[in-house]
Amino acid sequence: MSQEITFADHGRALLRREPVIFHCNHFNYWLQNTLLLDASLGMADVIRAAAADVGRSVMVGVDGTPTERLAAASEVFRQLGFGRMSFAGLGEGGGEVHTPTSHYGQLLKPPGSFERPQNLFDQGFAQGVAASVFGQPYEIASNACHS
Repeated sequence: MSQEITFADHGRALLRREPVIFHCNHFNYWLQNTLLLDASLGMADVIRAAAADVGRSVMVGVDGTPTERLAAASEVFRQLGFGRMSFAGLGEGGGEVHTPTSHYGQLLKPPGSFERPQNLFDQGFAQGVAASVFGQPYEIASNACHS
């Protein structure tokens, strides 16, 4: 099944006939920073959980081997402008996911640096994809981040 993002006559971006909308860099930057202003609110977990839902949803209807399904997820991540995500180090028992380029972890980096990693969307997306592909929950941790 194609993982191509297509543009319908009505101007909407579609992935497997489902509309997909992700806002611009400035919107994402300010939204995430606003949510994270007060760490006691626990919004990092909310962002990660929402991204896991996105990861799971993009896998609906994607058939094939785990390797093929992970490649499809990587392609969707790239096409949606979130960067490059490699699942090559991930298997049923866990492993590592690498994002050599990341919209949140790298492209939104301010002149200084953030106190905490900004790759929460990347973490959640990978977590949701892994859960969908391997049919089990996964814990996720950021070992390094560009931000």
